[in-house]
Amino acid sequence: MISIEQVQGALFDLDDTLLDNGPVDKPELWTHSRSRLAAIHAVAAAHGVDELSTVTPKESTDAFMTSPVHSLRGSIWNILHMKGLTGNNTGAGADPHLMALVEEIITEKNRVHEDILLEFGVEVPGATQFVKDLAAR
Repeated sequence: MISIEQVQGALFDLDDTLLDNGPVDKPELWTHSRSRLAAIHAVAAAHGVDELSTVTPKESTDAFMTSPVHSLRGSIWNILHMKGLTGNNTGAGADPHLMALVEEIITEKNRVHEDILLEFGVEVPGATQFVKDLAAR
């Protein structure tokens, strides 16, 4: 194992590295799950898409976990498919209205995510000291 003095640079993401993403056994409570669902509901309300206004935390999580493309965009297409709004779960051949809806949900998810992190995020023990030690180098 290397010592902190030997580190010349570090790259890491936030989720479960510096910030606890949520209970391992409850993915519907993970911060990204909360943000994704909030975005789906907000866009559904703005456009009167009843099918999306009823998406549950479990459905949103299931859509992410079973998406053929493991990404935010893939999970949204999977939700649209699960709710009968599109003929497939990848977005292939989708009409421009649905494509715009997906992009709006993605934009909204990214917009609300900071607030979700601030409300539900919990520091991984030792993360602050780790970053301070790196910065002091």
